[in-house]
Amino acid sequence: MTFGGERVRTQFNPSKMSLVDRIKQDTAHLIDTCNQNTLAPPEEQRLWAIAMTKYEEACMWAVKAATWVPSKPDPAVKEYPPDHPVPGDLGSVSL
Repeated sequence: MTFGGERVRTQFNPSKMSLVDRIKQDTAHLIDTCNQNTLAPPEEQRLWAIAMTKYEEACMWAVKAATWVPSKPDPAVKEYPPDHPVPGDLGSVSL
């Protein structure tokens, strides 16, 4: 497994979703590309490290979005028709 594959855990996909596999593989490739610059000067290494961390974070959020399952609506929350002013919304009440 490559460095990028380890960073985003390409083998871990309990959802078995092909979209998750694609997100992780593409992100692993980007991280591997950044990791090729390990002999750069210190400041450049820092910038590459930040880029790899941000790719890893973006992968996490993308996987969360891809596997998102909305929770059940809260029964305490009332749904109002679109033309009904929301309580406390003074902008929708004519004065």
